[in-house]
Amino acid sequence: MAFWERPPGEVDATTAPTIEPPDKTEVGKYSIVSKEAEEADSGPGEGRTPKGTEGPNRVLVFTMLSLLAIVIVLAIILSYGDGEGKDKDGDGYPDDEDAFPRDATEWKDSDGDTVGDNGDAFPNDENEWMDHDRDGIGDNADEDDDNDGVLDAEDIYPLCDLHINITIHNMTLLDQVDEDEKDEVDPDLGQVWLVLHIIDAGDPIRVPVSGNHVLAVNGTWEIGQTYTVDVPDNLTECRIEMNGWDDDTKGGNDQLDLSPATDRTLHLVVNIVTGEVTGDTTGAFSDGSLDGTQDTDDDDAVLWFSIELYMVYNDG
Repeated sequence: MAFWERPPGEVDATTAPTIEPPDKTEVGKYSIVSKEAEEADSGPGEGRTPKGTEGPNRVLVFTMLSLLAIVIVLAIILSYGDGEGKDKDGDGYPDDEDAFPRDATEWKDSDGDTVGDNGDAFPNDENEWMDHDRDGIGDNADEDDDNDGVLDAEDIYPLCDLHINITIHNMTLLDQVDEDEKDEVDPDLGQVWLVLHIIDAGDPIRVPVSGNHVLAVNGTWEIGQTYTVDVPDNLTECRIEMNGWDDDTKGGNDQLDLSPATDRTLHLVVNIVTGEVTGDTTGAFSDGSLDGTQDTDDDDAVLWFSIELYMVYNDG
C-alpha cells in the first residue's frame, strides 16, 4: 500500500520522500534582510549614491546652515539700535530726530548743507559753512580767505599768511677792520652791525637795532636772534640780502665781506613752495674769505644763519 493510502499515524517516516528546493538554497535565508541592506551589499550602480558619500554631504549642509545662522545673528546685532527711539551715538538725541545719528558732536543741520550746526560758521546759510579768517565773510564768497591782502586766485597759500623766519646764530670776524689810518682805536677790534633785507617785504632789519657790537679779530659774536618777516604770498621766490658793517669814527664805514662770491653782500633766494635756499651759498653759513681774498686784508667775516618758512593762520 502506498504511504499516502495509509491511515494517519501509520506513515513510515523512513520511507517518506525528501522535499528540497530546486536550487538547494536554505529556505528563509533572506527573509529578515532589508532592502537597504541588499542595496548596500550590491555596491554602487546606476542612480545609486556611492557608499560612504552620504555622511560628508550631510556635514556640508549642516555647516552651511550654521554659517547662515551666524550671519543672521550678526546682522541683528549690527542693526540693533536702529529702531525708533534709539540713540546710537549717545548724544541725547534719538536717531529718528538726529541729523547725524553716528556723530556725537552733531545732531542738527538747520540749513541742510550736510554740515552740522556746531561746526557750521553759517548754520542758516546753505551756501557757506567755513570762515578761515573769521572776517564774517564765508570762504565761498570771500576772495581773500586768509586776509593777507593777496587774492585767493593769486595766493600760493590761500588759507594762511606766509612768513619767513631768519635766524642769525653768530658771526666771526676774520680780518682787521680798524687800521690806524681809519680809526683812533685798537685795530684788532671792530664795532660791527648787520642789516637783513627781504626784498619786496618791508623795511630792512638792523642788528642790533641801534649801536654796534665790539668784536675782536677771530672773535665770535653770539647773536642767537630770529626775525620773522611777512612775505608776499603771490611770489614763488623771495630775495634776501645780508650786509655787515664796521663803524669808523673818521667816517666811511667799512663793509664786511660776508659773501663767498665777489660781491661783499650776501645774496640768497628762498623758494616759498619748497623752502629751498639758493644763491651765494646753500649751506648754514657764509664765509667771505672763500672768494679768494682770505690771504689779504679784505674785512672778511663768517656768518652762521638758518632760514625757514612759517605759516600764520589768521584768527580774524
